Amino acid sequence: FGDPESKGERKDALGCIQMAVKMQLCIGKLQSYWEKIDIKNPMQIRMGVSTGYCTVGDFGSPQRLEYTAFGSAMNPAARLQVLAPAGKILISAATHALEEDNIECAKHQMITPKGFVRPVDTFLLKNHTRKARGTDRAKYQKLEFCLNRYF
Repeated sequence: FGDPESKGERKDALGCIQMAVKMQLCIGKLQSYWEKIDIKNPMQIRMGVSTGYCTVGDFGSPQRLEYTAFGSAMNPAARLQVLAPAGKILISAATHALEEDNIECAKHQMITPKGFVRPVDTFLLKNHTRKARGTDRAKYQKLEFCLNRYF
């Protein structure tokens, strides 16, 4: 979020959290479908959200370009994703500080991400308000269209 232009730290963080919530809801719909067709142990996803500055863009060669992100916020996000319980969203203290008025979280645990000196708090997303959802609706229409084709 924030590429190619940032909407500001707070809106970018909220947009990312909203996307993560939407993805979890979509996986829930898929799990219901999988259960109906007798798929055992359906896929679950876990997510980590961290806030910070990154370098983003296409990297590689003309034969193989890959859009990716590098930066100090990527390592904590990856660590948060690994630590998150299946089906849950774990957010960094920096993201929580930006969005604590819009989200409900429970303090999870302190971690010291690889490459960092000090431990940081993590927060498990419990509830997500939809205060800013109306303006971001277009982001989700394409994903909803894909899901509606199957359900």
